[in-house]
Amino acid sequence: MRRYKLVEIPMIVAALDLSWEFCWGFLLENDYAPFFKWACIVWFFMDAYINYYTLKHGTKLVTNSWIKKNYLLIYLFILIGGGFITYFMRYTHQDDGIGAISAFFINLVISSTYIYQLLTYPHYRYQEFSYRIAWAKFLGTGFIALGCALHYPDNHFLHTMSGMVFIMDMVYIYLFKTYVPENQ
Repeated sequence: MRRYKLVEIPMIVAALDLSWEFCWGFLLENDYAPFFKWACIVWFFMDAYINYYTLKHGTKLVTNSWIKKNYLLIYLFILIGGGFITYFMRYTHQDDGIGAISAFFINLVISSTYIYQLLTYPHYRYQEFSYRIAWAKFLGTGFIALGCALHYPDNHFLHTMSGMVFIMDMVYIYLFKTYVPENQ
């Protein structure tokens, strides 16, 4: 982030992650007691750092002038709206006791925007776009998906989302190594 003054994480992803972690770390009760809550709090502060740099350098990956001009307002809208969605999904029992449904919904956004961003800015591979981060996301989300499949064997909605994320993460890793823009 600091070396190239560029942030790999798309703004929508940073805002949704931060709002999810705020809700599960500070507002919502979970099924795993203090450990899960404290993990969300730690991740919240780590993501606050990432969000700071997303706001500072994120417009470098924005090509639309209206979005660039309104970047902060759009960020705040997504941050606040994402928090309300996460909170009310749990409050109305649309989410499970660890936020897996809302987390995988966010992961659908993460995985799809990372693919779009890589295809749009392939020249940033190995600079600020990291192959190690691609693998870390794939493995981390994959293990969480496996745990959710074992813990919620009848939740086919969750299985569908986690399967889609798994495939998109594999596609991202593949494209990271092999994609060549048509104009090259």
